[in-house]
Amino acid sequence: MQKIAKIVSEEFAARGLHVIDGKFELGRLKRTDGKIVLIDEISPDVLRVCRGYRPDKDGHCTIYRQCATTSFTGGRRAIKNKKQVPASDFIDIFL
Repeated sequence: MQKIAKIVSEEFAARGLHVIDGKFELGRLKRTDGKIVLIDEISPDVLRVCRGYRPDKDGHCTIYRQCATTSFTGGRRAIKNKKQVPASDFIDIFL
């Protein structure tokens, strides 16, 4: 799982994009060595990615607050995405 996340994050970062969060669906190969593999697509349905990536010396994005903000009002949490990458841009990155 860490290898998959690293590859995806590095591909986006190389294009000045920042993966905010996401989820991957995994499966285990039964007929071979039982290796765990990615079985879902990499798309805007499973990742939130924003434009702009400025890493600090440890690789952490220093402008992540410009990508999304959260608030909690009246017992409800809201997430507002800013600079989110549209689905059409994912095609150029991974195909």
